[in-house]
Amino acid sequence: MKSFYQKIHEFFSKGIQFKILKFIYKKIPMFMAASYLLLLGFLAITWDIKIILAVIVPAVIFLSVTVFRKLFNFQRPYEKMDLPPLISKDKKGESFPSRHCASAFAISGAFFYTNIYPGIFYTILALLVALSRIFAGVHFVRDVLAAALYSCALSSLYFIIPYFLPLQ
Repeated sequence: MKSFYQKIHEFFSKGIQFKILKFIYKKIPMFMAASYLLLLGFLAITWDIKIILAVIVPAVIFLSVTVFRKLFNFQRPYEKMDLPPLISKDKKGESFPSRHCASAFAISGAFFYTNIYPGIFYTILALLVALSRIFAGVHFVRDVLAAALYSCALSSLYFIIPYFLPLQ
């Protein structure tokens, strides 16, 4: 497993790869958060009832992941292996699951809930966020995979499945 992370570290530690990784790692989560706030603002000013689930579902995902991380306190790759993170990070533990990844997929779920096309776009961005966490050396694959699956499962349960249930 260490050689996998060493190869990733070597590839992304220099040149244009590092610049692209740093951009994705730092800017895409900020863009997604800002977009999400704009979505909530739009839903609020249009008095769309979808705002209720668009707030509650991502909040539940964020809070539950935060609590789980604190309870179980898994180490990060740079703590377990002698590889410093490519993007400076001092945090110890609380690696599993990735909160950035869970939040990104929760936001993409909220966009899917309102319109499929932005939902697809934000899911691609969420995938980039997930990959950037692995490539930067701050999360293991299991951290982002668990976060994505958990977030997608809850988002599907509350955003998508109700569309297929007959209304009484």
